[in-house]
Amino acid sequence: MSKDRLYIDMLNKLLNLEIKSNNIYIGENHYYGSKRVFGGRVLCQALAAASKTVTNRLVHSLHSYFLRPGNAKLPIEYEVEISRDGRSFSSRRVIAKQKNKTLFNMSASFHVKEDGEEHQSIMPDVTNYNNLNNLEELSQKDIFSNIPDNYFRLMTNNFPFEIRPINPTDIISKVPVKPIRNVWVKYKSKLSNIENIHYCLLSYLSDFFLLGTANLPYSVLSNNLKLQMASLDHSIWFHRPCRVDEWLLYSMESPNACSSRGFSIGKFFNSKGVLIASVAQEGLIRFI
Repeated sequence: MSKDRLYIDMLNKLLNLEIKSNNIYIGENHYYGSKRVFGGRVLCQALAAASKTVTNRLVHSLHSYFLRPGNAKLPIEYEVEISRDGRSFSSRRVIAKQKNKTLFNMSASFHVKEDGEEHQSIMPDVTNYNNLNNLEELSQKDIFSNIPDNYFRLMTNNFPFEIRPINPTDIISKVPVKPIRNVWVKYKSKLSNIENIHYCLLSYLSDFFLLGTANLPYSVLSNNLKLQMASLDHSIWFHRPCRVDEWLLYSMESPNACSSRGFSIGKFFNSKGVLIASVAQEGLIRFI
């Protein structure tokens, strides 16, 4: 099977939800080597389910809670509640379940296209993606030789996104570093012009590296058996249209950690410096 065909199959597993009944959808499993469901998968599929109940409006924000870990090898059921359809905004609530147990809930709001005044944050001055190695190339370097094979498995084993970290050593740092991280990312093949596809995939990408940024000052790899990490909540504000098949900078920082919880924020910029979306997440960081 060609790489492009493989990427399309993976995309279909994420976005092509099966209709079970009225406003209830089934998302296929997205197994990547971990027993737990990847949070980005649930975000992506929950938004895809909610989007199927809305016409002529695009998501502008979502706010979610992760309640149970879930089984990565099993499908997930998404039940969409149509909370309100107003003149400008539509509100949806989504509950994700496995074996009749709630894993996740999300509220999402959709907005008609409107013009208005604009301002935005300035994109950080970082190295251009053309001058950086991707994760596949980095995984072969000596500095990563002591990392367990499964550490890179998700993002290097036929992964449909290319990821180029600005400072690769923060992935494996054994000394405390500032809780700041920047990575370039894009989908490896050309995608449809349907805007909802790009928003859903941006939701998927938003769960990579974000919580780990809060762990950078403590120089402990996320696969350490003495470290327990889990996403607790996740919010995204979609500011402007984007294409995930073009290079995006994901700029992350963690302004706070306390009480075994780390708080991180992120911003997606396109290569021209336009702010696409903002992200916030709090997660469990417990040393056991």
